[in-house]
Amino acid sequence: MRMELPDTSPVGEAVTTLTQRSGLFGRQSFSILEDRVVRRIEGLANSREDSFLFNEMRENPSRIQNCPWIAYLAAVVLLAFGALLLNLSAGSPPSADSAVFLAIGLMFAFMGLLALYGSYRKTYHVVAFTTVRGPLLIHYNNPSAEVSRPFVQLLQQKIADSRSVEKRLAKNLLRALRDAELLDEWHYREACK
Repeated sequence: MRMELPDTSPVGEAVTTLTQRSGLFGRQSFSILEDRVVRRIEGLANSREDSFLFNEMRENPSRIQNCPWIAYLAAVVLLAFGALLLNLSAGSPPSADSAVFLAIGLMFAFMGLLALYGSYRKTYHVVAFTTVRGPLLIHYNNPSAEVSRPFVQLLQQKIADSRSVEKRLAKNLLRALRDAELLDEWHYREACK
């Protein structure tokens, strides 16, 4: 028995497109077509294109936010301590102590900058649409919330519209089965819930 897979190649004109930076040199774009959303990921060494049919997606996405405040606080403390040691080394006459203060101050400043960069990399605000093949992640503040919000709302509307068509078709099929007396009234009401 041979199973036919649905054609998920992008056909037609995009209703709207959202383009986001992804990583240092990459970008990802989302295009809403008539019956699907297409995600294109382009990087330095690779590019990939995925297509998700609206009936494979849930219309209510999850919002996932992370802001590591403790890591930001630790970075600021390391930077402040490094600045204090650098100030002590600059204010004292040249000696072995000032060289030690300078070396330790530079080390703390470098660690503070690394902690600040790591904290920034772990900060995100994502809208995650659940699909049959895993989550579809849209970075909400990339490029800005004002640009992402209408795109996410349109995608939710398209998914909801595809769901209502499916529900209408299912109810029509159930009604036809009931009218043909292949389905009794109780089973019909239970299936229509």
